[in-house]
Amino acid sequence: MSRFITRDGPNYHPIIVCGDFNLQPFTGVYQFIVDGNFQYLGKGRKLEESGFRRLSNSLIPSSLLITDNCQHFNVLTRRLRGSGDEQTMLYSKEETREENRESPGSIIPKEVDIESSDYQKITITEGQYATFSSGALTHPFKIKSVYAHSNCSGEAEATTHQDQWITVDYIFYTDIELLDRYRLPTVAECKEFPAIPNFVVGSDHLCLGATFKLKRKRSVR
Repeated sequence: MSRFITRDGPNYHPIIVCGDFNLQPFTGVYQFIVDGNFQYLGKGRKLEESGFRRLSNSLIPSSLLITDNCQHFNVLTRRLRGSGDEQTMLYSKEETREENRESPGSIIPKEVDIESSDYQKITITEGQYATFSSGALTHPFKIKSVYAHSNCSGEAEATTHQDQWITVDYIFYTDIELLDRYRLPTVAECKEFPAIPNFVVGSDHLCLGATFKLKRKRSVR
């Protein structure tokens, strides 16, 4: 995401990310989004505490050149060093991985051992590092959720019905002012509804909505 919201990171434009994330509040991935870090080493396959089948220190293969700070290594080095190519190791289903690697400017950096699952710490510039296979993931964004997922009485809210009423839809944002939002019904209120979709609600998900105010940038004199 940092490729699209900055030209000179770590100064990022405001972000709004919304949709069906197919995960419930306060689960491992949710906490990673809002906290900016997640220690997965030793966790179970569903990112819960586990006594067996624990995850190792390597979750994202180093061959993808995605750092443990969830940034493309080539994009990061280009931004901080001012040299190199921003070619990533992601490719579409219309092309093969080999075609992508052989395209002009697609260079696997010598600093990264793409065959290794061991911990790697690589100096980008003085005081700036990229890590792989550290056992934890981080991201540089200070992300908030529009919804607290419960009302003032502590009753859980819901956005869809999947055998039971749950929340899987979110609006996340950074560095803008939240002015207003649609209220979501509680689970208890949802149980009084007819099944969705229906003649009133045309989707199997309830609507989320919010109003934001962009902060005025300070002029540079």
